[in-house]
Amino acid sequence: MITWPKDWNHEEGWRPTRNKPWLTKDSRKAHAFEEILKRNHGDRLRWRVQALGGPTYQEGTPPRVRIVAPRICFEELQVAVKKLGISSCVQYVKRYHEIPGAPAHPRTTYKQWVSWPDFFGRQQPFLSLDQLRQEVLKRGVKTAREYRNRNNEIDGAPRCPSTYYPEWESWHDLFGRGPKVILTLAQLKNAVQELGIRSSTEYKYRLKEIPGAPVKPEKYADWVGWPDLFGRKLTPKIPIDTLQETVRALGIRGPKEYRRRYKEIPGAPSYPESYPEWNDWFSFLGISPPQRLPLDQLKTKVQELGINTSTEYQRRRKEIPGAPATPQRVYEEWVDWPDLFGRASLRPREHITLSELKLAVAKLEVSSINGYQKRRLEIPGAPARPNETYPDWVSWPELFGLEVPVRIPFKDLKIEVQRLGITSYKEYEARYKEIYGARRYPSYGNKEWVSWKDLFGRAPTELIPFLQLKQEVHRLGIRSVTEYRSKKRYREIPGAPSDPQLIYEEWVSWPDLFGRPKAKLIPLEQLQREVSRRRILTSDEYRNRYREISGARAAPAAVYKNWAGWPSFFRGAYPERNVASAHC
Repeated sequence: MITWPKDWNHEEGWRPTRNKPWLTKDSRKAHAFEEILKRNHGDRLRWRVQALGGPTYQEGTPPRVRIVAPRICFEELQVAVKKLGISSCVQYVKRYHEIPGAPAHPRTTYKQWVSWPDFFGRQQPFLSLDQLRQEVLKRGVKTAREYRNRNNEIDGAPRCPSTYYPEWESWHDLFGRGPKVILTLAQLKNAVQELGIRSSTEYKYRLKEIPGAPVKPEKYADWVGWPDLFGRKLTPKIPIDTLQETVRALGIRGPKEYRRRYKEIPGAPSYPESYPEWNDWFSFLGISPPQRLPLDQLKTKVQELGINTSTEYQRRRKEIPGAPATPQRVYEEWVDWPDLFGRASLRPREHITLSELKLAVAKLEVSSINGYQKRRLEIPGAPARPNETYPDWVSWPELFGLEVPVRIPFKDLKIEVQRLGITSYKEYEARYKEIYGARRYPSYGNKEWVSWKDLFGRAPTELIPFLQLKQEVHRLGIRSVTEYRSKKRYREIPGAPSDPQLIYEEWVSWPDLFGRPKAKLIPLEQLQREVSRRRILTSDEYRNRYREISGARAAPAAVYKNWAGWPSFFRGAYPERNVASAHC
């Protein structure tokens, strides 16, 4: 950290910010700042002051200054690290400033880089799988998420053991629970049909009710399809020749109309592109492809009509026979929209070199990506995305002549946060700029991150057992998900999570948590009688009032095998009257 003089004026002098570490006022303060840097860091770095700009600056204004430290080679860095006793990535990030010319990210700096263990000279970096299993069981780790949060507690534990160990089986095996038992497809079919599951969405929602059910049953070798899993007969797929004849007889003229009407054809797929014999929609529908105008003729027609914008072109393109909706995708010789309208093209044929771009950017005093995009057109030949254009591209700060911002190590960040008395995420977001090198989102890409409570120095709250949570919810009279989670009443229960369905293995459902066991599904005929007794006449009214009927479901089409549609349902409920006018 830099030790600033008490009388130093940050508003008028130099400010060591992440984006603009240069002087903005008079040259006297420039020399003072250079002396401060040498006083703080001159014992370990050789400084070189490099002026940018030149005669373009106003008289009396000092040039911008960049401090450059010579980079040491990979072998010298390894020797220095070993001499200082640095033996982990965390220690290196915290102490690399002690080595003159050491990069913050050696992994991306040196071509000789292999891995952190190789960098520190460790031949066998990780434990064997059996040793890792013993250490995990000793610490009581039970989930993959908990393992990744706590693997730093175990010396030699890889963060992703599933990709490191060839003999890896599963997380269940690592935690000593044995291999996970997966049902066969026949067993899964029986369980699904016994529960009355009728859709893939309902299957994923009720997956926990079937022990051993896979999340993706499509991976079964003998998998046929979702209808087969639910016990419904599959309609055989008709040949493409028969489908073509039927589609042409029905007068279907486009893909949108086909997908709206394909159910009129028994066995027709929603996406005929799945046929191996598929060519294109024009040959499938028996229509000739549209004739496109050449680009030169399109330019002439557009300029004759006085079209001046891409929006106006889309609105009036039907006045030009053969004009495509997306000419930028159709024509290989396409340049840009101004060229189509007869104006000078904004896009140059060739881009300037990266060194020329750096000089132009320095002349315009551009220092951010947003500033570059706003003023890019002032530089002839400047690309919109230089990071994708130049093969020798390094970084945006290097383009602007800036130093890459230094990130504070996470342990130091915790010390600074607690020293400043920051105790909430909102307060951190408002004050994180008071900590040099702090990021707005400290959890992003941070392997040491545990939680916000850990950052603020508060002990993590012990999770309440599930049975005790149910008792507390019943005692407080919480009766809905909205009341529990949206109104944040779970905070009234010490140790209660906001998402209990993701935490507890004993979880069944929200009604079970609130002490309302789900009523048994009533037969369809009984449901029709209850609907008739309550004078429910439309599907919308049913969805608003179905809770009045014990055992009724919000979507009866998904639970009743003999469901035939809302009109048929209301005709069965009111046989004595005509309900054709009901809005279903």
